[in-house]
Amino acid sequence: MAEKTYRTEVVPYAFPENNREVCEIGIEKMSVTYIQPDDTNHGGSDDVQTITIETEDAIVNREDALNKQSYYFTIKTDRWAVADADELSLLLKDFEDRLYHNVEQLKGE
Repeated sequence: MAEKTYRTEVVPYAFPENNREVCEIGIEKMSVTYIQPDDTNHGGSDDVQTITIETEDAIVNREDALNKQSYYFTIKTDRWAVADADELSLLLKDFEDRLYHNVEQLKGE
């Protein structure tokens, strides 16, 4: 079996490039749906609330992508109750961390 002469990377943008050294695999779209029990002012105890955060890709180069500028985030929900802004910020931060989890590693290469 021939030895592989390139490395494969998952990159945080939708337009990956390939050369003899690196085979990039891009993320065109990412979606995470979060779920929580219904709040006390709405529905019954068996109901849940969901919120979905998704990417919309911005056309960028590798450098912009590694600076976390490769996507817009969209939010979809019928109802998602929060006690303060920090709760919503926590979800956006979690989503961003999942999307860009390997950026520091890619910058170091």
